[in-house]
Amino acid sequence: MTQQNITQFEIEKDGRDVWEIEITGGELAEDEDALDYTYYDLVDEYWPASIAAVQYHTNEITTQYVGHSNGCRVALSSLNSYQETGKVDVSIVENLQTGNTETVDLQASSSTPVVDTFVGVACPVVLNDNSQSSDKARAMGTDYIPKGDIAINNIRARGLNHIYRQDYSKYLALYGGVLSSDKKISTNLMDFYNDLGINLYSFLLIDGNLFNKAILFAGTEGYLGLGMGGDGVVPLNDMKLLNNTLDNSSLYLIKENHGKIINNNELKLIIRGELNG
Repeated sequence: MTQQNITQFEIEKDGRDVWEIEITGGELAEDEDALDYTYYDLVDEYWPASIAAVQYHTNEITTQYVGHSNGCRVALSSLNSYQETGKVDVSIVENLQTGNTETVDLQASSSTPVVDTFVGVACPVVLNDNSQSSDKARAMGTDYIPKGDIAINNIRARGLNHIYRQDYSKYLALYGGVLSSDKKISTNLMDFYNDLGINLYSFLLIDGNLFNKAILFAGTEGYLGLGMGGDGVVPLNDMKLLNNTLDNSSLYLIKENHGKIINNNELKLIIRGELNG
């Protein structure tokens, strides 16, 4: 299974059954009249519903999961709650043989967890250290209000529930591709990560014994060649913290920024090797 198409076609060459899930960015989810979903909506509803649908259509409970950025952090938060317990009535799926819809559970138990092998790429864990995006968000603007909060306030004043990330970053004068994307996310989700970056005492509580195997990747290039000890968005210490938290974990350093890391050939080769090992 992949998230954000990091290695989908390469893994399919290995004869694996690969599914790409889109928990944010889709036309229906990001329609301006759609719910201005929160991070916790993704954790407790969207992500479990997506995985439950994959379980239903594949008739498999345990998967290998690859997640980039928000797709990594949301999965970690969700699995911390549902990895061995599952969740009932979480998804409505279509039976492809009958055309009827069915309500299904996210299935799991202590012997058959949701995810066996977890691959996390450029995962924003706490954002407590320096990065090009967090430093801009923390910088004080008018009336001693952080510029990140000014950006969110301006977005909300425009009445926008779903935005491109550059709608936020332009208020911070972030250039060089930082937080640029052709996909929208909810304003509430952008606000969550803005708060995470501004709050120097943020944390992520997860059980270290979640997975049989964890493979993590950190970008070190930054944007415009300014690594600052990370990928421009996620500080390197975030990935080191996650590596130290998770049991049976390995951390690879990739000389790419936050956006380009998903297309890195070295990363793809390592993922294929780790998943097939």
